[in-house]
Amino acid sequence: MLPTVLPVAEVKEERIDFLFRLADESLLHLEFQTTARVEDLYRFAGYDLKLAERYRKTIRTAVIYSGRVREGPEGIGHGSLVYQVTNVYLNRMDGEKEHEYLKGKVQRGEELTGAEIVRLVFLPQLYMQMCKWGRFSFCIDSKPREPSVYVKIGSC
Repeated sequence: MLPTVLPVAEVKEERIDFLFRLADESLLHLEFQTTARVEDLYRFAGYDLKLAERYRKTIRTAVIYSGRVREGPEGIGHGSLVYQVTNVYLNRMDGEKEHEYLKGKVQRGEELTGAEIVRLVFLPQLYMQMCKWGRFSFCIDSKPREPSVYVKIGSC
């Protein structure tokens, strides 16, 4: 027989990298990592358990790996306790191709989708030498009921 009392006397502030409420009222938890350790999943699972207790919503967690990380743990499982994340590897994306696609769309005056804006934000992470393809900047101008995104892409 194991002890059934789990004493807890912990006072500390924990910070999640990013947390978003999505249109369907679910939560998107993003973590940015430069290393891939299974220990991190236990920490993320703890965050998500606290979020679930507070918000009582569906939570999806994505771990975004930059740098040299090629593979990372996708989950942990201990019987009825199962925790799964979605891994995103920025080094697997083709930065040149993404840049050309987004630049062309902006130059044609086409509006970027939400997913394309996210890809634009991560574009610098896809390159080691930014001046190889130029600089870009963007800002979001949100007027009541008319959010707009303005993107400027130029060269070094």
